[in-house]
Amino acid sequence: MLHFKLHLVLRFFYVCLFSSICLIVLSACVSKSPQPVIEPLPEITQEMVADQMLVSQSGQCYFLYDSDAYIEALAFCQAAAEQGDAKAQMYLGRLFFGEKQVPEDMGLALKWMTLAAESGLAEAQNNLGWWYEDALKVEQDYGVAKHWYELAAAQGYGSAEFNLAYLHQYGMGVPVDYQQAISWFQKAVEHQEYMANANLGYLYENGLGVEQNFAKAADFYRIAAQEGDYYSQTNLGYLYEEGNGVEQDYTKAVFWYQQAAERNFPRAQVNLGYLYEYGLGVEQDYSKAQELYRQAADQGDMSGQYSLASLYRKGLGVVQDYDIAREWYLKAAQQGYAPAQNVMGYLYDDGVGVAEDDEKAVSWYRLAADQGNLHAQNNLGVMYEEGTGVEQSYEQAAKWYLLAAQKGHASSQTNYGYLLRDGLGITQDYQEAEKWFRLAADAGEVKAQANLGYFYEKGFAVEQDYQQAIHWYEQAAARDYAYAQTNLGYLYEEGIGVEQSYAKALHWYQKASALGDGRAMVNLGYLYEQGLGVAKDLVKAAALYDEAAKKGNAQAQVNLGYVYQKGMGVVQDNSKAAYWYRLAAEQGNLRAQNNLAYLYEDGLGVEQSYQQAKDWYQKAADAGYMYAQANLADLYDDGLGVEQNYQASVYWNNKAAQQGYDRAQYNLAYSYEKGLGVEQNDKQAFDWYLQAAKQGYRYAQYKLGNFYSDGRSVVINHQIAFDWYLKAAQQDYPAAQVNVGYAFENGLGVEKNLATAFSWYVKAAEQGDEQGQFNLGIFYEFGYSVPKDEERAYYWYQLSAEQGLKDAVQKVKRLEKRVELKRLIKKVMEAKN
Repeated sequence: MLHFKLHLVLRFFYVCLFSSICLIVLSACVSKSPQPVIEPLPEITQEMVADQMLVSQSGQCYFLYDSDAYIEALAFCQAAAEQGDAKAQMYLGRLFFGEKQVPEDMGLALKWMTLAAESGLAEAQNNLGWWYEDALKVEQDYGVAKHWYELAAAQGYGSAEFNLAYLHQYGMGVPVDYQQAISWFQKAVEHQEYMANANLGYLYENGLGVEQNFAKAADFYRIAAQEGDYYSQTNLGYLYEEGNGVEQDYTKAVFWYQQAAERNFPRAQVNLGYLYEYGLGVEQDYSKAQELYRQAADQGDMSGQYSLASLYRKGLGVVQDYDIAREWYLKAAQQGYAPAQNVMGYLYDDGVGVAEDDEKAVSWYRLAADQGNLHAQNNLGVMYEEGTGVEQSYEQAAKWYLLAAQKGHASSQTNYGYLLRDGLGITQDYQEAEKWFRLAADAGEVKAQANLGYFYEKGFAVEQDYQQAIHWYEQAAARDYAYAQTNLGYLYEEGIGVEQSYAKALHWYQKASALGDGRAMVNLGYLYEQGLGVAKDLVKAAALYDEAAKKGNAQAQVNLGYVYQKGMGVVQDNSKAAYWYRLAAEQGNLRAQNNLAYLYEDGLGVEQSYQQAKDWYQKAADAGYMYAQANLADLYDDGLGVEQNYQASVYWNNKAAQQGYDRAQYNLAYSYEKGLGVEQNDKQAFDWYLQAAKQGYRYAQYKLGNFYSDGRSVVINHQIAFDWYLKAAQQDYPAAQVNVGYAFENGLGVEKNLATAFSWYVKAAEQGDEQGQFNLGIFYEFGYSVPKDEERAYYWYQLSAEQGLKDAVQKVKRLEKRVELKRLIKKVMEAKN
């Protein structure tokens, strides 16, 4: 074979030599010399033969190589290369590279390619740079690659300019320098390297080294796309899909995605599948979307695998199948696709298609979160906050929420705001919480909108502004966020920032209740219980409390316990009351703890136990619940379940009194008045009675009347005393009614009026007050403002005496015989008639 090839070479040489001689002779014959002269033939030198040989070898090398006859080209390229032909050297280098049917020999490949490059052949320089850049059978060396690219680029070689720009764009062997990249890409474009348009488009799209300019990006992508570059076709399609730099046009997006998808470009297939899935620019077609996603997925495209999995999870275009969905999610996740890793976490978190496994959920969330996936960072934060699948840690929750929040993830901004608001894992800071809530609220996060509304309602970190509160509540309520609907309903119920309207409160409570909000059910139940904006319906109220209570709402549980205790809309049942009170009490509801203690104190629905009563009162009292504090004081006062201790009674009454609880204020005043557990002090007693009296506490009002009447710590003033007695009397306090009657009887602080005095004694007497009964007896006995009637006087004296009033006992003894005698005479007279 080699002999045959040599023979061909010699034949080619002699043909060329003969042709050259003929041309020389012919040229001499046609010369215009006035006198024909026959010149001698030029001498054929060795150099001339060599030049012709080189021309022949080079030509054959180029011809055969470019015709893909690589084996046949080898000998010619070898001969030409050895004669210094740079292009032949380059071809020979490529042949020995081992991808052109010639056995690989990287030593020879590097030798010949380097010789060609050193000869200044730009294409070879670029080729050699490419080998070193991509470590193509040589050790990667960006510095060497850059060197060769620069030499070729200096000659205006477009591909080298492109490659040099690429090194600068991605910082390969040089610092990242977008300006340099742009400069070289632009030069490459000028030298017809259309791919550079794609990269320029990318830099303009992302604002790298230049001011972001989607319109210019679209222009560059379009040039490359029209040349058939599927990356640019896909990128241009995306700009049309999003309306960036061009008018949004889903139809054009479909067109360009289709161009690239037909060339089997996975990203274009996925993007086109998305448009089919959601019916954007094309008729919605889940089957077509599934087909496109699968084409990309089968090529190993992570996004395609993820999208295909989502169709199987939702049952769109395919039969719903969690197992197949999980398989595709897993394929993408194992390739490191963060969205798929996040969904894998979700599947294990909620037990969708797999057994619930919180630890695996955390593991997948963490893989995605470590890659910066915002959803996963938020989800991992939730796991840490709740202590699910990982040791509970508000600090770690705050860390992950903040990472995502800083990147604009609205749910994380909201969750981080919660931690700041409540001081969980980080220092409580309403200002910072408000900042994050506002960012999320502006992004449309309903929870943040509701919380921002709450801040305006309460004046946390912002000036209290009910109009702003309503604005933000309405934003969230309109999107069916129950918490906001309930808060909005409350503002209407109370008329805070809006005209009071039970009808509108009812409207919002009903909407929130329909969404399962327990708090709304409680508030709605209260409206039915009280008949506010609706017809009073205790049965409906109880049913709403029951529904919310079964959802675990503590307020509903305590309300339900109360209606069972009182038999409101349900059959009275103290044992059920105790059951619901206990559930709420165990959740820390202070009212429930107090009410449960009361049941234990009196043995209602539970076995009577002062110790249990004391324990539950103590829990609520320690948490600052003033009613429990006063009740605990009563136990110490009476020595029930505890050793009698007036000092402890004073301590707890003082706690409740300081919070404004009128009964505790009264009891504290009584302790000061009597010197029980504290040094006797009428002034302190008066002050505390006054505070309770101002709140309408009738017993304190009566006591104040006594202080003014007796001149204890104040100057005697019968008029003021009368005023306080009257306030208490009007609340049906019998002792005060007696004193009001006495004031009218004797003209103390009021004009004397026996008839009015009589009417007040009647009120007191009918309530069983022994002094009122006695005074009423006096009026009947002596005929004060009423006709004398010893029998009626005797009746009231007798009732009073039965309660132990000594004066009444004496009156009964004195009138007994006279009354009996009158009754006997009356009977005799009736008998005669």
